[in-house]
Amino acid sequence: GDETDTACWDQTPEIKTWEKQNGFNDNSALLYMIEYAQKVVRSANKKAINWVDVFDEYHSSLDPNLTTIQVWKAQSTLKSVVEAGFNAILSSNVAWYLNYVYMESGYNSWQKMY
Repeated sequence: GDETDTACWDQTPEIKTWEKQNGFNDNSALLYMIEYAQKVVRSANKKAINWVDVFDEYHSSLDPNLTTIQVWKAQSTLKSVVEAGFNAILSSNVAWYLNYVYMESGYNSWQKMY
């Protein structure tokens, strides 16, 4: 669910057929897959962790008691997640994303950052 680009689904005949058979568009098909993955997690007596992108798009379809949201955006996003009743993990993109180490933090290597 993290920044999922569904454009390729429209180029895949099997996916287009499956979506049509199930009355899905790309957005509802992605939600179906997220919900299916959460059922698998729950069947193992675990709690799902979803990226904040899933919360941004589908929070009304998620159960706060069964889902933790991992936030990589601004702290104001963290506040929205918590106010909606979800537990959250804050993963600052400045400190924890290897591809941002130099660009955002000014460090020139992940070794110096960590």
